[in-house]
Amino acid sequence: MEVTLPWVVGQDGYVTKVTGQLLHLEATTSLQYRSLVESETLEFTVKCHYPIKWNDHQEWVVNLTGCKATVNLIYAHKWFFQGMLLGNDVA
Repeated sequence: MEVTLPWVVGQDGYVTKVTGQLLHLEATTSLQYRSLVESETLEFTVKCHYPIKWNDHQEWVVNLTGCKATVNLIYAHKWFFQGMLLGNDVA
């Protein structure tokens, strides 16, 4: 994994970049149907643009590249992720 944090802020803000690779990825949930993602390799890049002005528009660009990847999405995952993001006990 590589993280780039700039030391200098430009006129339009700054960009933080995170790149990396995960090998033999297996992600599960606490749901009854646990399997979520399986991948031999997963390469990722995240670029986060932070503006100078407080509460101005931020731009996050996420790129994922999976090799021999399988994603299992069921409707219950919608509630699972909503509960995770909103802090609710939804399941």
